[in-house]
Amino acid sequence: MLMKKTLFLIFGLLPFVLSCVKDPETHQLLIENRFATLYADQTVDSVVFYTFDSWSAASATDWLAIDGPSEGKIQYNNSRRYRCRAGLIVSPNTTGVTRDGYVYVNSYDYSSTFVRVQYGYLNISRPLCTVEEFMDEAQTVPKRVHHTLTVNAQTDEDSLCFVVQNYWSLAFEGETPEWVTFDKTGGQRGKNSVKLSFSENTDATKTREAKLRLTSGQVSNLITIQQKPTVEE
Repeated sequence: MLMKKTLFLIFGLLPFVLSCVKDPETHQLLIENRFATLYADQTVDSVVFYTFDSWSAASATDWLAIDGPSEGKIQYNNSRRYRCRAGLIVSPNTTGVTRDGYVYVNSYDYSSTFVRVQYGYLNISRPLCTVEEFMDEAQTVPKRVHHTLTVNAQTDEDSLCFVVQNYWSLAFEGETPEWVTFDKTGGQRGKNSVKLSFSENTDATKTREAKLRLTSGQVSNLITIQQKPTVEE
């Protein structure tokens, strides 16, 4: 009889005891794409993160600005984690030098830093850039570069390849040479290719050189074209 009364008492009080025990709180700030690189003419980006709580975002860089709300109000619920996004407005990099910037996100007692590196040049895949100087000791981030396309004396065709974010234009810088021409002077944003045509360099000692300026929006890139003399073939 005593055992039955004891069990009855335990099971009778169990719902009351459980109702007094709260679920443990969960707070997190998890981030995506902490580090990202942008080309000089890219003007739109974002930071993405996950949290259970209200958040705020701020830029510590004059060329990065929060696009839209810089904070989000979230009613805490430990069973629901939210995917959040803060848009970024990026100023075109017209300096010719790679730069880095930072965006800070805070939520509950946590804070995280997003790093954005914006190159000082356009996204040109042909010719590839030659690095003149790096930003870091590990030599992973180019600071200053130049673009040079070198062809042989008998080369008759080659091309420029690039991806831009705006309407683009292409023109000779300075004197217009007779030995090289191109088939397009402008076009739309996106992936592009321009065909270059060459006449033979019959000079036995002199390398011929021309300069082209590729412009996308407010950003321009100088591209050097060199044609070797016959003697170097």
